[in-house]
Amino acid sequence: MSERIILVDLNSGKYTRTQKGYELYNLEQNQDGKYYGFVPNADNVDIKKLDPKAKDFVDGVLVVYVQAVSAKNRNRKIIAYCKNAKIFAKPQSGEAKNRFFTDYDGTKKCATYCIESDNLKDLRMYTTFEIDLKQYSTQMFRRQRSYLEKYPELKSNILAFIAEIEQNEATQ
Repeated sequence: MSERIILVDLNSGKYTRTQKGYELYNLEQNQDGKYYGFVPNADNVDIKKLDPKAKDFVDGVLVVYVQAVSAKNRNRKIIAYCKNAKIFAKPQSGEAKNRFFTDYDGTKKCATYCIESDNLKDLRMYTTFEIDLKQYSTQMFRRQRSYLEKYPELKSNILAFIAEIEQNEATQ
């Protein structure tokens, strides 16, 4: 399992309270069979945290998607993951990937992406791993992402959780 890991927090930013947000396609397979994930680009993805030698992208990253447990419970639960994803330093155009949508106000938009993957394991229908934010910084998902460099125990627990899912599926 990859040591390069990024947690992407979906639908938690202020933007998504009034607009759809480009992450609406993160968990859906594209027409070309791949998965393209959006990460809010206020400061772009810091791929140097994943690979200090990286320039434009990093391959072999485990992307773990999380979201708030509920409106009242702001802890995060793991809802999906992609293994061996490519993470781009800057947003990529979604036009050639047909990532067009109509926002709530009727404007036509095209979702960019920073994550490209051949696979996605959707965990929304399963009991899943919950991240208790009281044990960590409430700012750990600032800009809707975390690289887990400050939380090696959490990283280890997430990797073990995913390994257990994969082992269970291999034995079924």
